[in-house]
Amino acid sequence: MKEGIELALHTGGRREEVVGLRWNMIKEINNELSYIVVSNLKVERQKGEGYNDNVAPKIIPITKSLKMLLVRMGYNENKGSAAYMIAPDRTNTSMSAIMNNLSKGFSHFYKQLNTGRELQFKCLRKTYLTHLNATLSG
Repeated sequence: MKEGIELALHTGGRREEVVGLRWNMIKEINNELSYIVVSNLKVERQKGEGYNDNVAPKIIPITKSLKMLLVRMGYNENKGSAAYMIAPDRTNTSMSAIMNNLSKGFSHFYKQLNTGRELQFKCLRKTYLTHLNATLSG
């Protein structure tokens, strides 16, 4: 669960995108981790069945901190593999159960901090996008 929350923070992905990440989605340039290619699920759903072929994927840049996380999670051992990054053995666990566990786990641990603010798992996405926008100057 910890790594799922970290992936969400470093990628800005929605729950389904984070839970669906696979090692073979990572692309390298000159033998360096460069970016992750993810289906743009929101746009695909908006367009509907049969129109998804023309939807451009989302590109998630791999920052230094994301690279360190990926290596810690086992990138070197799993490079190019179709295994999921989070809960690779999914024989007994559904994707929706993993997504719900991430949300509930984040909420539980965040409440323990007693910050006086109400945050949800989706706030990690907004934090990432705000940081990315500031870093890239819009």
